[in-house]
Amino acid sequence: MSILILRLQGPLQSWGEHSMYWDLCDTQILPTRSGIVGLIGCAMGIPRTRPADLARLSEAIHIGIRADRRGRVMSDYQIASSPNLQTAEHGSRENGPRGRATITCYKQYIEDGAFTVAISAEPAILSRIAESLQHPRWNVYLGRKGCVPSYPILDGIYAYQSVREALTSIPLVLEADSKKLLLELETGEEGKPVTRQDVPGESQYYRRTVWRSLIPLEEVSGHVPQ
Repeated sequence: MSILILRLQGPLQSWGEHSMYWDLCDTQILPTRSGIVGLIGCAMGIPRTRPADLARLSEAIHIGIRADRRGRVMSDYQIASSPNLQTAEHGSRENGPRGRATITCYKQYIEDGAFTVAISAEPAILSRIAESLQHPRWNVYLGRKGCVPSYPILDGIYAYQSVREALTSIPLVLEADSKKLLLELETGEEGKPVTRQDVPGESQYYRRTVWRSLIPLEEVSGHVPQ
């Protein structure tokens, strides 16, 4: 089967899954399905105002993720001030001088992380995704706008028997920071089931079950011992 390989590497990444308010913008330890779909949609020129198109794109692909380097989660304290800030109910925030509103928040990021993503789909869909990533309509980011990739995202399209085989065969994008690599698959071949709420829909995000396991670094056939 055809497998598209993406490389997600950068100084900062942020893959939020549970943030609902301004005071905390979280990141998960692995990229989210919604974040990957959004990245591809950005390359294709699909705006957020067309959630149905993004949902159809999500339904057309299957995703597996390998953490080549997990990095570290950091929290950044930020302050924003503007006369145009609104409440969740779209009311006006005016808690500062001259009608200006000020809010504070903590935004979480992954520092120095590197992830390999394997995507399976119909060959025509994979070709369209690859072409869009080679010539993106808009700039692409690693989760949150401002998290710029430091490595080409598109690796290529290869032939493997499964997503798991791809993730245990393709070389690491960066030297590992652990002797065991975290693997996340959408099929329950092995590992621990984990619930994620990151499936994009037309009006909300839906839950899915993934399976996570740790694989020894030596089991990755493309790994070159340091």
